[in-house]
Amino acid sequence: MPTTSSIKELSARELQGILAAPDKCPQLIDVRTALEFDSEHIKGSKNLPLNELGQKDPGLNLSEPVFVICRTGNRASRAAAQLNASGFDCEVLQGGLLEWRKTGLPVVEGTKRLSLERQVQLTIGVMILTGVILGFTVNQLFFLLPGFIGCGLTFAGLTGNCGLAMVLAKAPWNQLSAESGKEHETPKSCCS
Repeated sequence: MPTTSSIKELSARELQGILAAPDKCPQLIDVRTALEFDSEHIKGSKNLPLNELGQKDPGLNLSEPVFVICRTGNRASRAAAQLNASGFDCEVLQGGLLEWRKTGLPVVEGTKRLSLERQVQLTIGVMILTGVILGFTVNQLFFLLPGFIGCGLTFAGLTGNCGLAMVLAKAPWNQLSAESGKEHETPKSCCS
């Protein structure tokens, strides 16, 4: 499997030029979660979350290059390495969607939500603050709450699995409604 350091990258302007070419049919894959994709995405991109990449047929043409995007480029590099190992010719949008927006290029806007990462940070901050305040004012046993959070963060850092993020991902406000998913459906290919 190719390393992520051997993955080809292209700038936002280069990708914009490819997307604007009338004779091209670029395969643009967004490997962020469905919620992130629903919030904003590049027109013509197809959502194929990184965690589903090996589980289903990506529906891509092996003879055409694949342009892979995510928020910053990290997940896209991992996805490109996987796709390259399967015989695809992939390039990653350098800097991801953040760089695309920073360059001033357009995105399709959807429902704005707090990212799961920010929800986790907010929840942890509130739980630690609550534990400390209650520890000083009610009972010292409440100081166990920040300790519990610290253990959870240590586990998440060591394993790469955040239990709180998994729980929050299943919360009702983090689910796509049926209408929302249909509203932003993208075709399998611009050529179909």
